[in-house]
Amino acid sequence: MTDEKKSALKRIVIFTFLAFLPAYVIQLCLFKDGGAEHRFISNLVMMTPAAANILTRLITKDGSDTLLRINFRGNGKYYIAALLYPLILSALNAAAGILFLVKDHSFENSVLNNNIPQSIYMLLFPTAAGAVTFFICWGEEFGWRGYLTPQLEKLMSKPAAMCVSGVIWGLWHAPAVSQGLNFGKDYPLEPFSGIAVMCVSCIFYGILLSWLTEKTGSILPAAICHSCVDMASNTFSNLLIPPGSEYKYNDFYSGLVYVCIAAAVVSVWMAVIVIRRKQHGGQIEV
Repeated sequence: MTDEKKSALKRIVIFTFLAFLPAYVIQLCLFKDGGAEHRFISNLVMMTPAAANILTRLITKDGSDTLLRINFRGNGKYYIAALLYPLILSALNAAAGILFLVKDHSFENSVLNNNIPQSIYMLLFPTAAGAVTFFICWGEEFGWRGYLTPQLEKLMSKPAAMCVSGVIWGLWHAPAVSQGLNFGKDYPLEPFSGIAVMCVSCIFYGILLSWLTEKTGSILPAAICHSCVDMASNTFSNLLIPPGSEYKYNDFYSGLVYVCIAAAVVSVWMAVIVIRRKQHGGQIEV
């Protein structure tokens, strides 16, 4: 193993430890099922990867690129993609919910059919709020895309680095998943199946966020996309599925469907990019 790879491995170990330890302590000690403090704790935990990035750089004297720039000029289409992906995901999630998850769906009782002004607000506000409050997700992106993934790429191929980064990111969520934040409780093989689903989700989601980061040389589009997904994931479901609708399955199965849709969208998106590059004789990269 070369000195560069040894240094990268050392930094990955230090970073992972520093990102996981406070996140696990905070979630396990302060997280309470059904508590109103969920959002505050989640926002606090989301800053631990950023802190780990900074501390690892200081400890190891790492002067690598921080990717802390805007780089908007010439990259507008990637910022647009960061805003569009959450809406596409939300629309497909709503369609899956109507077709497979909701009992006796009735568009007649939906918000979209009964209140157009409110529908416009519900359509625009989550994405706008996500774009404005990107700094909440900045902490994660500065850690995962701004440090962990580039370090992993020094040890392995880019696709492998994205997969490993996704698994680490998913495991970082484990305490929250085990306490029902993402998928609820009372599902088969709880909480291990929920953690596995989270890891798969983070792999595919991380591929897209890494692509945005690589293309722009900045973590800002990834932070915006991450924030918009968190804010707008239920936008179309709220518009098209009547409030109080009864679901056939619990949150875990709904989350599983959402993860499958996210994986499919990212896979198609990346496949289109690779095909276009082949057609233009370009180098095939993720």
